[in-house]
Amino acid sequence: MTHRSIIAIALIVASIPTVSIAQTEFFTALDARAIARIKRDMRDSLAADARLISVESDFVDHTSGASPSWTYTFYSPSRVAIRSAFVQRTADTFQVRMLGLTNRSSSLPAIDTSLTYAPSNRMVEMLVRNDHYLEYRSRHFDNPMEFVQLDRLGEVQLTLPGSFPTDPHVWQVQFERVGDSTMMCVIAPRTGQTHCETFFDTTAEFQTKSSVASAVEFYASNFGVFGQNDQSPGFVYPRGSGLSYIFGAGFWFAAKMPGGVKNVSMSYDPYGNFGSMWPGDASLSQPFPSHADLYHSDEYDQSIGIKVGQPSELRWPLWHVVDNTATYVAPGRYLTHDVERVFADIRPAFVETTEQFVTRYRDDEQLSLLQTTPIGLQVEEHIYAPLVGRAAGTVYVQYQIINKSGAQLSDCAVAGIADFDIGDAANDVATFYHRRPELRTATGASLPETEIGYGALAITQIEAPIAGANGFVDNSLRERYQDLGRVATYRSWKIEDELPSAAEYYDIMIAGTIDADSVYEDSRVMLASSTFHMAPGDTAWYTIAYTVYPDRTHIVDGDADFEVDIERIIDEYYHLTPLAAPDERWSISSRGDLSVAIYPHPVASSTRVAFDVGSYGETLVQIVDALGRISASYDLGSLPAGHHVRTIDVSHLSNGVYSLVVTASGARGATSMVVAR
Repeated sequence: MTHRSIIAIALIVASIPTVSIAQTEFFTALDARAIARIKRDMRDSLAADARLISVESDFVDHTSGASPSWTYTFYSPSRVAIRSAFVQRTADTFQVRMLGLTNRSSSLPAIDTSLTYAPSNRMVEMLVRNDHYLEYRSRHFDNPMEFVQLDRLGEVQLTLPGSFPTDPHVWQVQFERVGDSTMMCVIAPRTGQTHCETFFDTTAEFQTKSSVASAVEFYASNFGVFGQNDQSPGFVYPRGSGLSYIFGAGFWFAAKMPGGVKNVSMSYDPYGNFGSMWPGDASLSQPFPSHADLYHSDEYDQSIGIKVGQPSELRWPLWHVVDNTATYVAPGRYLTHDVERVFADIRPAFVETTEQFVTRYRDDEQLSLLQTTPIGLQVEEHIYAPLVGRAAGTVYVQYQIINKSGAQLSDCAVAGIADFDIGDAANDVATFYHRRPELRTATGASLPETEIGYGALAITQIEAPIAGANGFVDNSLRERYQDLGRVATYRSWKIEDELPSAAEYYDIMIAGTIDADSVYEDSRVMLASSTFHMAPGDTAWYTIAYTVYPDRTHIVDGDADFEVDIERIIDEYYHLTPLAAPDERWSISSRGDLSVAIYPHPVASSTRVAFDVGSYGETLVQIVDALGRISASYDLGSLPAGHHVRTIDVSHLSNGVYSLVVTASGARGATSMVVAR
């Protein structure tokens, strides 16, 4: 029976009345009493020569091989018909429900129930010894054993070893991580030999999500396109105004491949409003590539890294040791597999007072569909939207670009690319800020100044790779870029310009020239780095910032206030000051007095406070502002020992950063809280 057949039967079974799971008892597939009962019923309802040809279940316990229900399929040669029965066990009684009869022939003989590993409990004894099975289960330990069947080998073509028995029936077991991968295992009922393979989902789900808390309303994706909402502009300031500044943005990466072939990979192609990236890790040849999710900080309890209201979903991917603090320059380590993301000697890494997005994508084998030759890159993208301070109107987009090609990449460059779309795109103006090239900034405006409500847009190359003395990227020099970095190439062009080839794109990126200003056209803007080499496994860090200036219709050279502002935005990226030192922020809770968490976070009008009380006593929640003043106090009365969750109203508080302190039975705990609307 095929995998599709199993699903069809599962749907049929789901539609018939059954006893509740709480009433059922688990039993193995070839339980002698169950088989005797079903054979009797089948001989009455199908034919006397009915023979058992298949057994299956959609849930089987990993250790016992038992299930709360099995579906048994019989075939009658005399009637040339197949019929199935759905069976559950309650106490010592088997509840049997006959399913529909199908007039169809089958060449399968009866299952040989005398084979050593035909019983499902004996089958799992061998399965749990398979190394591939054990590895997959360690990665996805909470996934059930699904679609278990003793039948002929299904449609999925496994590469079985030549020594694998060719019996008519085999046990087939499937485990699935939806949207990520499926593991198929077969077990020979005669010998117990096992074989497992993993099939990765190459049709990854393309995801787009909107920011919800930051002043800028923007869209992020898990395939490298930024500031675009389903082929529509997706970078609006202020939030809810409908005033959009970007039609789409991303990055380009240029490299000379072995043999000197020039190539460029793009996360955003302004000619096609898409790119050549694919969600997920760099190579599906890896044993266990990571899931291709787009992670959004607002969806998570930032104290424990669990998705609020969905604890079974993937945890937040960035973690670090407890005494570290996440910053833009060091945002935490991306843990590839969910099973690694545990709250022990590490904790989830969130950059304080920002709205964040994190994802991974690649430029590999799927690109043949786009007639593009991949370089072999893996990209880890981080987006930070500060919620407080001067940078609250800025969005930082950071790319960690890893050379997964297995070869040296020479004379590389990376560039930020943006399609300005300020009101009526046809009258946009793009300008490089020539007077202060160390600011590494280009600006966009809509002229003539008839589109009331629009301001100006600045795009700043915050960080780019620095090469060491040998010409290869050297990340020990990263922070030098703040003072020493320059834009090597600036280009501005209009949509009507001819579409370049890959080699021409490469030449454009490394030209080392600064274009003249564009005037009254639908402008595309590129800021590119200097060149560098990459060895296999090297990482190039690149960050672009987008800032809206609503009080200016355009930016002109010599704007001193603008220059100071860009300096501050660059400085904040490199020298983000945490709200408090880690030992100060966690000192109360780390002594074991009281653990505190809040969600959702950041907070708009109300939030839930979760805390553990050690013993019965009076409980008080206080909110303290940055100057140490008590802004609000909530007397929760006397609470018993245990875990408690209370909702508090903060609608009267101004936007800003606060400390939330819980005192219960003499114990105290605190956590930072951001109010942002």
